[in-house]
Amino acid sequence: MRILLINDSANPNTGAQNRLVVESCDWLAKKGHEVGLIYHDEHEMAATCKSFHVPERWPMRQRLLELNRVVDAFRPQVLQNHSIKILPALPPLASRYPTCVYLHNATAFCSAMDRMWRNGTSCHRRHGLNCLSAHYVMGCGSKKPVSNWQRWRATQEHIQLRQTHNIRFQVPSRFLREGLLENRFPESRIDVVPPFVQPPACEEVRVPGLMLAPGNLTETDGISLALEAAAKMINVPWSLVVMGDGPQRDELQALARRLGIERRVQWLGNLPITERSKWFCRAQFVLLPSRRPDPFSLVGLEAFAHGRPVVTFDAGAVHEWLLADETGLIVSKYSAALYSNSMEELLNNPARCRLMGASARVRSADFHPAIYADHLLGSLEKCQSDFLPEKAP
Repeated sequence: MRILLINDSANPNTGAQNRLVVESCDWLAKKGHEVGLIYHDEHEMAATCKSFHVPERWPMRQRLLELNRVVDAFRPQVLQNHSIKILPALPPLASRYPTCVYLHNATAFCSAMDRMWRNGTSCHRRHGLNCLSAHYVMGCGSKKPVSNWQRWRATQEHIQLRQTHNIRFQVPSRFLREGLLENRFPESRIDVVPPFVQPPACEEVRVPGLMLAPGNLTETDGISLALEAAAKMINVPWSLVVMGDGPQRDELQALARRLGIERRVQWLGNLPITERSKWFCRAQFVLLPSRRPDPFSLVGLEAFAHGRPVVTFDAGAVHEWLLADETGLIVSKYSAALYSNSMEELLNNPARCRLMGASARVRSADFHPAIYADHLLGSLEKCQSDFLPEKAP
């Protein structure tokens, strides 16, 4: 099959989505398919497949012209889009080529972007004009009406894709599929294609008491709660490594100082994949204190592949990949005290932690790249068979 992917980046070190896309290209090529990748950003290209740069800095009209030129030159048997930055191009492309859109998060139907009220409960409201007032009143959006309006318009444009009959939708979880169905996306054109992680190759160098917290340093990723939870553990030795970067870094480091734990916290920033793997191998377990209901967790799978259990909250698609009390601990409420109790439970029982890590490694086999490739190819084949080219007038 000749498959052309469209994504923001061709560099796997620039985020979980980009890593998934670039590694997908590799696995599809290993299965004998001809694969190409169109990308937009200015990061170094690190994909092994044939790649085409359509720069994001170009005016939209020029970008769309170049995008169409590349697509028509490649002549794919099926297109798979991962980028929200070229939405105007998708309906015309879908009239000429079988087209799939992989939706990595809730931005396709939620202008608050995470399908959650700010009190932590899931939102099942269908996207509409009422969302504009809810963003301000319920706190699920910005306090700036202009920003809310811009995001609402972008989501409205995304939702219109459900009316393009040649587009098939792919999502990482049943949780995200439910959100699409609530917003009247056609059930027959939605496929659940869970992500994968590459099995790592690193030495076992577990450091007792070391907890790893990978994530973006933003309010919703919950690193502040991890710091508060760690500060409550007085009678147990521990160290915390924060891996990632973001706008809250200075604020979070100041919080660690106020809590009196700055000497026990190490800040790594963003690391390439090989360096990330070394820290997963050193950790006793992994913290995922995210406040938002995650549509899946590639980081959680990454921890499992390294044989490390996870401590996280009961939200989003967590039950689709984590087996409670077997491959990790699920904290029922967003609470620093409850989270601290779960952290201390694993720190005080390293034998149980190792046993859960072994179960996590076994569980990661369910998300092997070969399994992902089979699910993805099945969806792409459906997209091909359903395709109805527009008839010439």
